[in-house]
Amino acid sequence: MKTKRLTIMLVLFAIIVLMVVLSSTVFSLQKVQLSFLEIPNTLSMSDASSILETADFDYGTSVFLIDKAKYIDNLEKNNPKLKVIGIETRFPNELVVQVVEREEFCIIERINDYLVCDSDLKVLRIVDDISLIDLPLVENLGIDTSYLELGDFASVCVNTYVFKNIEDAFWECYYERANVINLVKKFVFKEDGTLSIVTNFNFRIEIQYPTRDLSQKISCGLQSVFSDEGVGEDFVGLVKVIESNDSIVVYTIPNG
Repeated sequence: MKTKRLTIMLVLFAIIVLMVVLSSTVFSLQKVQLSFLEIPNTLSMSDASSILETADFDYGTSVFLIDKAKYIDNLEKNNPKLKVIGIETRFPNELVVQVVEREEFCIIERINDYLVCDSDLKVLRIVDDISLIDLPLVENLGIDTSYLELGDFASVCVNTYVFKNIEDAFWECYYERANVINLVKKFVFKEDGTLSIVTNFNFRIEIQYPTRDLSQKISCGLQSVFSDEGVGEDFVGLVKVIESNDSIVVYTIPNG
């Protein structure tokens, strides 16, 4: 009986302590800072206060009860070029919002306009004319884009999943964002699930089953053209990357 009574008293004490901590003004949110993890191109620290206002932080709320996901959603939606990496709690009463600036990576064509997006397929701009925008087009994503507005993300499907891995896949092949933009004219998702990468040269790379081993398949395709043993950048035709017996096989088909 004594043990049971002691346990109950300890639980009640813990609850009281928790309630005191949660209601304490010491742990009430008082300050929020913005931290750029990389040097931004168009945004700056002078924009920090206006950016943070769009999150609609509940000052005075206990930092233990903060709904960080809600604030991240608010910041992302209201600041298209912002990518929130995370929100750090600094006790006793401060939050630090860690961000980077999103970079334009591709274009999606609609009936009356164009969506300029980053590699996460977040809409950074909506424009009527792309004649002066040198970015790859994305075709046949297989989603309804008519609903997309500034700051929205494209809905999730197999093709968007693949596309969101493309920049990282090229990076693993030592191609940075600028190199990808210079190389690629458009990304086309075919009905059979193949990813076709149409280059600004005279060849295209078609990748079978891009949902797996994408970086390795892109690397094999690029090496078949640009390596010392490759066909050379003047090659005209199709580079076909397929899976065969658990291996990746590349075929170069002239004028294909």
